[in-house]
Amino acid sequence: MSEEPQAARARSSPGEEELTVWEHVTELRRYVLASVAAVLVFGSLTHAYRNELVAVLLRPLGEGATLQFLSPLDPLLFILTLDLLGGVLLSLPVILWGLYRFISPALPRVPGWQVCLVLLGCVALGAAALAYGYLVAVPVTLAVLTGLTLPGTEAAFTAKGYLSFFGTVLFMLVLVFELPLVMVALARLGLLEPRLLARKRGYVHLGLLVGVATVTPTTDLISLGLILLPTYAVFELGLVGARMVAITKH
Repeated sequence: MSEEPQAARARSSPGEEELTVWEHVTELRRYVLASVAAVLVFGSLTHAYRNELVAVLLRPLGEGATLQFLSPLDPLLFILTLDLLGGVLLSLPVILWGLYRFISPALPRVPGWQVCLVLLGCVALGAAALAYGYLVAVPVTLAVLTGLTLPGTEAAFTAKGYLSFFGTVLFMLVLVFELPLVMVALARLGLLEPRLLARKRGYVHLGLLVGVATVTPTTDLISLGLILLPTYAVFELGLVGARMVAITKH
């Protein structure tokens, strides 16, 4: 008997048959529909509180700040973009759960409580990223950039440009803050060796510097540092978690 069927049966629970290609497609369709439904529900919730949300978005600009629309369609596009961002952000737990359920047959079997712990960690790290971005990264970056105006000029932001900048910074930070979970998951699957990564820490830090500098939406050193420092911190946190996983496996 070949090793491939044995491995496939080893990943399946007793009495569970392997799914056909069409059954996999059906499963994927179900999870996609659930994710879309979650985005629509939370997007509608975001739309209901759009005025309060816009006030929160404007707070980093300072008291009395306003945004400008440059075309008749801009207000509608701004509201729709805000609804979509809010819907996707609030639906992330549902989307990640569906993604895990779909790929879980191909992964080593893990206890359910570990999966729940990872999902809770993902939500917690994402919330920490949003808090850091909103309270520190965005206000400091805006203060630096608006301080570069010349005599006789003043800073004016379009609604589209500000929302794009705000969303880009927060999205980058959310991805960065999820790095520890990715490292722990890779160590759990045996795809990451913490001791080797620790020995090559300098090269990793250099790679992170180049990567963050490439995708940072601004070119000033202060903005770069505001994203780079937490990147180094979460990398070290992920390295500790990967080491703990490696010790548990051995």
